[in-house]
Amino acid sequence: NGAQYKVNEDGTITPNKGISLSQTTFNIQLEEDEAGKIKEEITKTLTASLTGIEGTIKWTSSDETVATVSPKEGTNVTVKALAKGTTTITASLADGTYPVTCTVTVTVKKPLAADEVAYTDSNGNKYSWEHINEFSASILSNANSVTTNADGVMQATGTMNGNTVTISVGTQMTVQVTQSGTKKAYKVRVLGFKYDELTSGGKAGITFDFVDLLPDAQMNSSGTNVEGWGGSSTESNDGGCALRGTLNSTTLASLNNKDYIKAVNKTYYLGNSSTETRTKSDKLWLLACSEIWPQNSATDTHYARAMGDETGGKGQYPLYKTLVGATAYNDSSGNSSLVKKLNNSSKFWWLRSPDCNSSGFFCGVVSNGSCHIGSATSHCGVAPGFCI
Repeated sequence: NGAQYKVNEDGTITPNKGISLSQTTFNIQLEEDEAGKIKEEITKTLTASLTGIEGTIKWTSSDETVATVSPKEGTNVTVKALAKGTTTITASLADGTYPVTCTVTVTVKKPLAADEVAYTDSNGNKYSWEHINEFSASILSNANSVTTNADGVMQATGTMNGNTVTISVGTQMTVQVTQSGTKKAYKVRVLGFKYDELTSGGKAGITFDFVDLLPDAQMNSSGTNVEGWGGSSTESNDGGCALRGTLNSTTLASLNNKDYIKAVNKTYYLGNSSTETRTKSDKLWLLACSEIWPQNSATDTHYARAMGDETGGKGQYPLYKTLVGATAYNDSSGNSSLVKKLNNSSKFWWLRSPDCNSSGFFCGVVSNGSCHIGSATSHCGVAPGFCI
């Protein structure tokens, strides 16, 4: 590349005579704002060294619409990126001898479209679900990423799109759901970090649930809670709720973050007064009573079984531990933080916990935020959880 080289006794190769560059290729990424203008100037330094020769080094760029080089003479120059493309930076002696080159590739990152924005941080930076997935991976790789802030709220610190970001439980984000060919924005919120167990092994980085209710649905049309949420077999997805099948097929396919949702293990009672539990793998799932309310010695027999452990021993999600605390599931005053709405109206929304004293009912959350039961054939609100 313009220089003459020699092979050393140890097998290394070094210039014997000519010009060598600090880099022979590099990439620069520019970022556009919503108006289509470059947000920030980005430059790189390129250095040339002479070996066995003397003279003034001159520099050129083969396409100055892509990137310029300045000054035009000297050993150290600045390469300034201007637009998308590739250019060749050439350094040589003033008479054109001993030329060496560096290939510079400039890319331009477009701003996220409105329906691609999942989260906007306090500095106004916008992030997609791809970035949220990146954040999840970064906190999983750091054993000390999850802490508690001064208010006692769990939070996690990680990286997204080159920025260091801290997110707390309760933080809301947006997922786009395609319904009848039209996208609709739904709010979801962080329930906890490193809580759920991945089916593939290890922990899921972030767990969410829907703040807004998806359209009403039946648990099943046969009016039964027999086999519970997921069915009786541990090897297959037989039996259980028809709603579970719908969530993990049609509903999942309608989400714009589906490519980043991870399968996790969820525990459930088999229903029909059974004390037996099973575990199945789900990407979308309904919450259990014991993931929301603290486990206690319930006196109401209709909910006593439901208040058993369907969390695999982990207990309430961190967000619900903050919102609900020690309040009992059957507290008549309810809890406004558990109220969910469909089309601005408070609705009963389903949980995966079966009623322990019947074969035809599942638990849910009524419009004042307390626990109750509903017939499996009832059309009620759906607020699934998922993990990234």
